[in-house]
Amino acid sequence: MNAPQLSPAARRREIDRLAGQVPDTQLARLVGCSLSIVVRRRRVLRRPSVVRPGRPRVIITREQLEAAGAGTVPDRVLAERLGCGIASAALARRIAGIREYRVSDASYKAALLDGEGTDAEIAARFGVRIGTVRTMRNRLGVPRIEPDRTPPWVSMLGTMPDYVVAERGGTHRNVVNRWRARLKIPAYVGRTPCGCGGQGVARCGACAGTGWPVSGRSPELGGKP
Repeated sequence: MNAPQLSPAARRREIDRLAGQVPDTQLARLVGCSLSIVVRRRRVLRRPSVVRPGRPRVIITREQLEAAGAGTVPDRVLAERLGCGIASAALARRIAGIREYRVSDASYKAALLDGEGTDAEIAARFGVRIGTVRTMRNRLGVPRIEPDRTPPWVSMLGTMPDYVVAERGGTHRNVVNRWRARLKIPAYVGRTPCGCGGQGVARCGACAGTGWPVSGRSPELGGKP
């Protein structure tokens, strides 16, 4: 909703009436002026600002921190156990004089050198940031381990037509074709007159009139002869 168009005198009267009773930002929107005008006028009137009430402050005792394992787990884990934000958990830990949990470089350094997982897996295992692990890997000159994105249906390539692999794997036939070409796996050759494997029956002249379905599904794979 647009602010009302008030004259300078009417705007001044509204500011004098409401300054110190509502938040400055809200008053500025009500009278249709900038925040700085409201703040300056309120200070001239010597009225305190109104702070919008926020969330109640979370009080975390030292006993709660010790029970949650402060200093022995990362602040992220500590916040989850206390049911508060990470910043609140870290602040309470510092006020209580408990040192921050730090993983020794040797722990995830050995995991990087042994190639025990990707950066994300090592970071999650040792409770450190992924950027810390990445920096250590670059410093050590260890090649990055890419996560395995091989589809589970790759083992079926070459053992049945690509369209059947696509149907069973829940993907598109073109995706199956690209994976088979990348892995240099020859196409499946079924019992069709031309040896096309039933993948191109609709376009294959040698298979026309032989009883093979136009969809290309071979009898040995459940198609109608």
